[in-house]
Amino acid sequence: MSFKYEPKLLWTNDHFDVHKVVLDSNTSLAGSALGEGVIYVRSPQHLIRRISSTVDIGIQASGDSLLSEPEIFLPEPEISPVFDLHPNYVWNPGDLVNLVNTGRSRLEIFHVGFKGPPAHKLISGRDFSLIVSNFLNGDWVKDFKASVQEDIQLMGNLAPGLVVGTEPSAKQLRIAEYARSDLNTKVRWYLNANQPGQLGDQKLILTMSKFNPFDLLTGRSASPKSRDGEVEVTVRTKHSGKDSPYWRVLADPMAYKGEGTRTLPFPRLSTPTDRKLRVGDYWFWAEKDRIVSKGLKYSIEGSDILDLPV
Repeated sequence: MSFKYEPKLLWTNDHFDVHKVVLDSNTSLAGSALGEGVIYVRSPQHLIRRISSTVDIGIQASGDSLLSEPEIFLPEPEISPVFDLHPNYVWNPGDLVNLVNTGRSRLEIFHVGFKGPPAHKLISGRDFSLIVSNFLNGDWVKDFKASVQEDIQLMGNLAPGLVVGTEPSAKQLRIAEYARSDLNTKVRWYLNANQPGQLGDQKLILTMSKFNPFDLLTGRSASPKSRDGEVEVTVRTKHSGKDSPYWRVLADPMAYKGEGTRTLPFPRLSTPTDRKLRVGDYWFWAEKDRIVSKGLKYSIEGSDILDLPV
């Protein structure tokens, strides 16, 4: 059964807001009541996401065993020890799911929602949710899935402190903004990789195009593109517009800029030098004879050539 629950605003700024809602035992809440975003729960084993009746499974699923099931649930995120992920953070794709408390006690749900411009002006929030769900549930390689789940967790980290009334720190806010930008970059890459030519001026609604919403949501849709989410990146080191050779080029994912825990070195000295990188936002810099360049933020959305000032 479903009751009406009113989410309570706990905190907000220009980029995010955090709401709290409490579900009674064995009750559900429409995902649309919270909107697209990240859910944080302290008892994740009692929260399931049931696919909403608003999602048309389409004729492609006819004869599929899923049709015989009375309820269809989204799979839980895969947890990778490499990325230090935790099951307390899950993606809420808005009106595409209902949130169900299967436990015997009341369940506190904290929701981190997004504010500001969308990932791409030509897609809706629902389209964004479908693509992120496909990243998490599709046949992508584990490291790419984990990188998406990590973005979700880094944004979700705005919520735990609010359980005891502590607002997010400046560092948590900065990292959450980096994570959101990184996820937006991944979504833009997906759109460009799956849409022939330019997107044009017509707003792209995935639910009305060749993309079947049920297949995207559950990860059943196939893509002709690489499923590792990696692209070839070439870096040329430049000084006053001219090639400057013999620099060691490095890149940090933006959320870990300067920490040294996720630094990715390019395999040979410039210039040029190249390697594959996972789609996303990075901080690039170069080192030579104890000299460190200023660095540059760059979004990797496809195979690219980057001129790095040194």
